[in-house]
Order: sequence, then C-alpha cells, then structure tokens
Amino acid sequence: MKADFKLAIRAPFVAEPNRGKPRIKEKAAEPTSPRPARIAVLMALAIHMNQLLCEGHVKDYAELAMLAGVTRARVSQVMGLLSLAPDIQDSVLSLEPMTTGREWICERALREVVALSCWRGQRKMWKHVQHLGILK
Repeated sequence: MKADFKLAIRAPFVAEPNRGKPRIKEKAAEPTSPRPARIAVLMALAIHMNQLLCEGHVKDYAELAMLAGVTRARVSQVMGLLSLAPDIQDSVLSLEPMTTGREWICERALREVVALSCWRGQRKMWKHVQHLGILK
C-alpha cells in the first residue's frame, strides 16, 4: 500500500535577476544595542566549562569540544583563561559592553598574559596591555 502525502508551504520568495551588473547592497545598520565584549564571553564560557568538568557532567576536554562543536585545541585555549589571576578574571568579566566599533582587547593579546605562570607577572603584563591602549 502506497501512502500519498502532500504538503503545502507558504514561504515569501522574491526572485532577483542574476543578469547584468551586480547590485551593490546597502550596508546594514550597526547594532545599537550593546553586546558583551567577546573576551568576557569567552571567560564566562571557560568558567562554565570548568564547572561542568568539576561536577562530572563531562569527562574531558574532548567531550567538551564535541558538545561545543570546536576542536580540543580551541577548548584548551579557552580553558587557559582560567589560569589568569583572579583579579584579572574579574576585570575581564566586567569589561563594558560594546555598542559599536572594535573590541577593546583581543584574545590573542590576552594569551600573552595567560602564558605567564606567575600572577605577579600577569598583573604587570595586564597593566602594560591597558597602558598601551589596547583596552580603550
């Protein structure tokens, strides 16, 4: 016995011609609502992933990577933020939201701070990064 199913879908569709010169599309307006700084989001993600590990919801970085859809190396980079001094972590988490323009600090610049093993050195490098204006 063969089942006969029919499905009707209403979807808006506007056909655009593909001939002639390509049309220049207008730039989308910049979002005016503030968004959190990317590095602050990554810091919060690292804290959350660490909590998942500690509570036993996931067993290792490989499982975290699979759940997040990223590589284990990327998970390691994000989790590296947890080795920052606690006061630097607080500073990163409390960065002001972005409304327009570029980020105040990029993750790559912060990786240099993370690479230092002693918190005193991290604090010194953090102040240096702030002084250079990367944070402004």
